[in-house]
Amino acid sequence: MERRILIVSVLLFVTSAARASSFDIAPGGYGLSIGNSARHSGLRINLRDVGVEQVNGVNLTLWKAGDNPRATLNGIAAGVISPEARDNHGLAIGLLGVGAERRIKGVAIGGLGAGAGEEITGISIGLLGAGAGEDLTGF
Repeated sequence: MERRILIVSVLLFVTSAARASSFDIAPGGYGLSIGNSARHSGLRINLRDVGVEQVNGVNLTLWKAGDNPRATLNGIAAGVISPEARDNHGLAIGLLGVGAERRIKGVAIGGLGAGAGEEITGISIGLLGAGAGEDLTGF
């Protein structure tokens, strides 16, 4: 029985990621989303973020993000490669890096670096460096 549930879960994850859609268990708008949901509150697990609008809670991305011109990540954004969005608010951790088109507010920890196109407010740590296109406030 447990093996069947695992197989079905893996198939749902793979097919939902391939179709750029999601499998959601989110009664009342909060819960679990597996796949590429555009908006979600709770835990969101995805292979590659593309066309994200807003995630509130925990966003786990397994690969480098695609095009996310309107994405706002509020809470914890973790990526095996690099969590990226227009705005990152909260804690962002990436094995290679953390990036934001406009701003990072909170804590950003990137294995190689952390950067934002406009501003960083808070703490940013990267092995090679951290930088912002305009304003850098904090550490």
